[in-house]
Amino acid sequence: MRSSASLAALALVLANTAAAQQPPRAPVTNFVAEDALNVIALVAADLTDDGRYVATTSTLRRDVFGTDFRHDGDPTYLRVAPTRLTIIDTKSGASTDVFKDKRAVRNVRWAPDGRRLAMLIFNGDMLEPTIWDRTSSKLTTLKMPAGKYVAENSDIRWSSDGKSVLVATHSLDWRKKSRDVFLGMTTSSGVGRLIRISSALATAVVNESAAAAPAATQRSMASAEGS
Repeated sequence: MRSSASLAALALVLANTAAAQQPPRAPVTNFVAEDALNVIALVAADLTDDGRYVATTSTLRRDVFGTDFRHDGDPTYLRVAPTRLTIIDTKSGASTDVFKDKRAVRNVRWAPDGRRLAMLIFNGDMLEPTIWDRTSSKLTTLKMPAGKYVAENSDIRWSSDGKSVLVATHSLDWRKKSRDVFLGMTTSSGVGRLIRISSALATAVVNESAAAAPAATQRSMASAEGS
């Protein structure tokens, strides 16, 4: 088990890293909107088994600008904010950025050997399983089987022997059908079709109610005359 001292040291390193990444600015007396947009969210994404290296992700609130929330109902739509991926040596405190700039990265996982780091990178269309080697800084993008892609809600995990990574998949055919259904429900032509169907159903209900009303009246009159 990792000692409490190691965890305390890790927390201190993360706090110092977050402070160092804050952009320099003149002192102010009030917390303004610009300050809120520059708040850094630093997350310890994963720690090697020996506790030596921690992979962190850091994002700014302003990083989500331009996100199209209207597509959240589309099961094939992905919202992956630009993230700075940093490796911190918990013994020396030294830090290394995996990329020179921010990337749309998520689900970061160390291999059992603590040398390779698996992640999912959003390429603008879909997620790509990628492995980064800590000793060589080499990036390797893994190929998916024909007709398959990494599912939008997939995690990424290493096998116990560190020889394979595991991801959830969907078929490209499922992706196309799902997008077509979403577009059919949200585009003008699709919405118009739904409105016509709803209108037809409402008319049918009204007509059925109108037809049932005279029959109910006649039954009431017959009961009154019988009494």
